[in-house]
Amino acid sequence: ARVVRYRSDKSAAEADTIVTVRGLLPGSAGSIGSAS
Repeated sequence: ARVVRYRSDKSAAEADTIVTVRGLLPGSAGSIGSAS
């Protein structure tokens, strides 16, 4: 998906990082390539 526009209610500093987003995903161990 492409970002069409920036959110006006959040600045770049307040945006979630990839690490944060991955932590919210179910079944994610927080490390890349881990066997589940």
